[in-house]
Amino acid sequence: MSMPADGDSDATRGYKLSMTKMMDDMPAFTGNVDTDFMKQMRGHHQAAISMTEVEIANGDDQEAKQLAETIISDQRAEIELIDAWLSKNGE
Repeated sequence: MSMPADGDSDATRGYKLSMTKMMDDMPAFTGNVDTDFMKQMRGHHQAAISMTEVEIANGDDQEAKQLAETIISDQRAEIELIDAWLSKNGE
């Protein structure tokens, strides 16, 4: 992923950092299709939350900010479902 560069806005820096962190923090693949799906989606959802936080902190458009709030709520709920599934399946 591309790292922040001189001249990037705060928002661009935040987006780049959230994507880089997502890729760096992704768990290793296990070979189990269901477990890999859940673990990879969890990382993806966490990155989506990070990106929406950048929008909320830096965005100007109220419609975009409202969508960001909805995304945070939805992604957190899905992370809870993923965590429950992982726990139930010994992960």
